[in-house]
Order: sequence, then C-alpha cells, then structure tokens
Amino acid sequence: MASTPTPIRAATRCSQRRPPASRSTLVAALQGCGKRRQELAPVAAAEPLLQRRQLLGVATTLCASLSFQRIAIAEGAVPKAYETTAHKLVDALREAISTDLSDAEEREVRRAADPAKSLVREFLTRWKGNGLVEGEESYRQLSAAIQQLGQFYQQNGQRTRLSGEVGREVLNTLDAAEAALPLRDAKTSLLPFF
Repeated sequence: MASTPTPIRAATRCSQRRPPASRSTLVAALQGCGKRRQELAPVAAAEPLLQRRQLLGVATTLCASLSFQRIAIAEGAVPKAYETTAHKLVDALREAISTDLSDAEEREVRRAADPAKSLVREFLTRWKGNGLVEGEESYRQLSAAIQQLGQFYQQNGQRTRLSGEVGREVLNTLDAAEAALPLRDAKTSLLPFF
C-alpha cells in the first residue's frame, strides 16, 4: 500500500534535487545543438520586433483617437442641451424685447415674456457656473444680456417698459450670442470632407 507523501517529505524531495548545471555544461549542451539554435535565432529575434510593432500600432491608434477628441473639444463641442437651451433663450428674449419695444399692450408684453422668464430660470439654474460652457462666447453674451435686463428692471421696476436704448443694446448682445452659437442643424464631423 503506497502512502501519500506528507508535506514534510515533499519538501525534502524538493531539496534533494541536483544542483544547477555549471556554466561549462550549459555551453557544451548549447554547442551540441548549435544548428538548432541558429534556426531559432531569427524567430527569437523577430518576436520582440513583432511585439514592438503591435505595441506601436496600439499606441498610435490611442494617440490618434485622443487627438480627435481634443480637436472636437477645442472646436467648441458644447453639450447639445446647452445649444438647444441657448437657441430657445435667444429666440424668446428677442421676441419679448421686440414686443416690448413695439408699443404693444402690457398683457401682450407679459404673455410674450413668460417663455423667456422660464428659459432664463432654466439657463441660470442649469448652466451658470458650469465648466463645460463657461468659456463659451455665447454663454458670456447671454449672461451679459440677462444682466443688462436685470439691472434695468432693478433700477426702474418690474412693470416699466424697456427704453429703446437698453432694448437695442440687449438685442445686439443677443445677436452676438446667436452668432457665437453653432448653427441649429449643423452636424459636426471629425473629418472635414464628411
């Protein structure tokens, strides 16, 4: 009946192995199969080159994809939600201001200003201080237009009609904001010919 080796016996067996071959023994063994070694040398030398080429290919692909992302960000890729909110805000403010400047009745002016009020609230709560859009020219222009309107109504009261001068200044600021926004239906592409 064969007994299974205990861990102690296994450890002793491992320690009873032969000592490693000397350097001269290894050289003699390699010289004996010199032809075989010469046949394997090109394969062994080509292996690191193949691995290096594969790594370079992967690195190049990663660098290219990162640079495309940087180009998209550098070209002013702002969130789509910001673009739609900004376009709606420009349209609503322009409509409200032009209604106010056209000597319309007060209830018509208030009705035209209601969508603008809700959009101003949405714009300020969602995008004020947001790092994704703070550097955008359209954001600066829209913020300036809102500040101009806020200062006018703070000084003159909420029910006061806009003066022609302030109205024109705000409309000019809105025009600059709209010019800084990307076109409404423009599709951005990483490649210039698509």
